[in-house]
Amino acid sequence: MGQTRMTKPWWCWVLGLSLCMWGLPGQAMVPYVLELRPEQLEAQGVDLAREVSVLSEVQVLDRKRAIANARLATQLAPNRFEPWVVLAQLYLRQDDLKMATTALQEAYRIAPDNPNILFTLGSLALRQDNYAQALRYLQAGLAIKPDHVEGLFNLGNTYLKLNQYPQAIAQYQKAIAQDKNFWPAINNIGLVNFEMGDRESARRNWQASLKIDPKAAEPMLALAVLYYTQGQKKKAIQMAEEALKIDRRYAKIPFLIENLWGAKLIAATKPLLAEPSLKRFLTD
Repeated sequence: MGQTRMTKPWWCWVLGLSLCMWGLPGQAMVPYVLELRPEQLEAQGVDLAREVSVLSEVQVLDRKRAIANARLATQLAPNRFEPWVVLAQLYLRQDDLKMATTALQEAYRIAPDNPNILFTLGSLALRQDNYAQALRYLQAGLAIKPDHVEGLFNLGNTYLKLNQYPQAIAQYQKAIAQDKNFWPAINNIGLVNFEMGDRESARRNWQASLKIDPKAAEPMLALAVLYYTQGQKKKAIQMAEEALKIDRRYAKIPFLIENLWGAKLIAATKPLLAEPSLKRFLTD
């Protein structure tokens, strides 16, 4: 029988080789301690965070292990923002907004002038209905990077949630000026138009959104609702069926509210979704 070969566990290299040394019988060993300077630990933390980000993207690491490794990275490099951002991203993937915000606030503490951190914090605050914080973070980010399309869009969304319609449209228009094919901003102007009673402008904006992306479920369903209110029921039901086949989440009222559909549009949507041919989308 051959001799079993022993290998040192990975933690030996971190804690110090003297804790893990062994020798052959009768052989004197001089212990050696591997000293890691703080900057080396920090570099290892950043490298670990980068590795966790890559491996989690391709699903090599499960969520629990990925988060554990990312937390270790933040301990190795507590004053680098990158590991905290990776940890926040992992929490976002499991829809834990509270923990994601906590991690990202640490990144913000370290890098308060990083516009991407500000924009993400603004988006998280908006999703948690903290509009005052959303405004503060998004406006601070745009002061640094005024042409950021998603930042402008989310600032518009914040104003929309506050029912400040002219300010919302102004931000959406700025986003469109940066990217004329950014149909979500065009679509949301349509949402504002409908709430303000300007249904013709709403129609034009939803049609413009569909011209950019013919498979966009949201403006397709919104148009169907508009046609339904105008008595074009057959056309409305057919269009609604097509939209819900693309993305059946839009059959759920809470999802529509989450996507900033206002009270008037929601009220107009309910009778359409109650049509017998559409009820199947509500039960799946």
